[in-house]
Amino acid sequence: MSKFLKFLRYAFVTVAVLFGVMFVVVIFLFGDAATSCGEDSESVTYARGLSKEQLANLYYDVERFSLESDTPYTGLKKDSEGVFPKPFSDIKAVKIRPKQENIMLNGCFDHYVYLSFHGFESNKKFFPKRQIVLSWGEHNGAGSEVIWSE
Repeated sequence: MSKFLKFLRYAFVTVAVLFGVMFVVVIFLFGDAATSCGEDSESVTYARGLSKEQLANLYYDVERFSLESDTPYTGLKKDSEGVFPKPFSDIKAVKIRPKQENIMLNGCFDHYVYLSFHGFESNKKFFPKRQIVLSWGEHNGAGSEVIWSE
């Protein structure tokens, strides 16, 4: 085998090994090993700990923002200090998306903890009752529960 082909083989193996190591590091830093999005996660505990009054206010605030024409479909942005605009400034969330009728409390690689809002005019056909549904995980570990209803 020529020296050039040997060099290419070693270069390919080196790049493949480095890519594999980087992939494992990324999974541990940003994947499920770093944060849990299952029922035992901090985000689920946080959502379950919100009072009925807080949840009712949150429901009506999200509904109001979902109807405003200047609310972006992609969601509300945090300010330079990492705080969402009022009335959501005290919510521990990653994304607040009134037009999509949900709040992402935490994201874990490819699954999330959500608060989904049912009963808005846009989804009343499918969800006639006003509710906030907490959901978590994926596949066998997925679950949901209604944490507020009116």
